[in-house]
Amino acid sequence: MLASASKLASAGLRVLGVARAWFEGELPAHQHAFDFELVGLVGLADPVRASVPDAVADCHRAGLRVVMITGDYPETARSIAGQIGVPADQVVIGPEFDAMDEPALREQAHRTDIFARMVPNRSTKLMRKYWIPRWRAIAARLPSLDFLAMPVVPP
Repeated sequence: MLASASKLASAGLRVLGVARAWFEGELPAHQHAFDFELVGLVGLADPVRASVPDAVADCHRAGLRVVMITGDYPETARSIAGQIGVPADQVVIGPEFDAMDEPALREQAHRTDIFARMVPNRSTKLMRKYWIPRWRAIAARLPSLDFLAMPVVPP
């Protein structure tokens, strides 16, 4: 099942698990009380706007680094990054981000172009602590992806 999920995600799809459960009598108080049976996976396409690859290329030509911060699965993020021209060499995922000490976080902020499985508080920490003070970051929200453009300056 994980291999199938990775294959769908690598194609740039958002992957959802579909399950079913039955009950008799009174509805349980919480969904965790159900005995779920996994039925399968669904891959949903959320195409990148046609203008995004050109906008990313314009940023690169202007000397700006484009960083992708997303809640997506890492393989989905890599695929989308490839479609829009963001380097996909390294991806930091939310739980790894949480486990890093300050020096490691600082290093990753300066060299990683994709941050996946990020929730809003992680994104805010990344921007406020490492980018905004140093580069006066410019944040622009695009459908389903958050981008941050900043000048390419050594740490």
